Amino acid sequence: MRLRFLHIALALCLAAVSAAAQDYIQTPVTVSTQKVRLGGKVYLSHVVQEKQTLYSIARAGRSRRSPPRR
Repeated sequence: MRLRFLHIALALCLAAVSAAAQDYIQTPVTVSTQKVRLGGKVYLSHVVQEKQTLYSIARAGRSRRSPPRR
């Protein structure tokens, strides 16, 4: 009886986690054209929106530049 309760509880937890993971919608990242000069170097400025990750922002910025040099 106790083992059956454990199986049911585990199944409910897994169902809740998988349902929550399906609700995520990634916020699109638009690459900024606004440039900022700091210390003689030029940087692109970006205002981070909710649910944007550093990884998604970096990927969007990388797509407009040439591949890194080795």
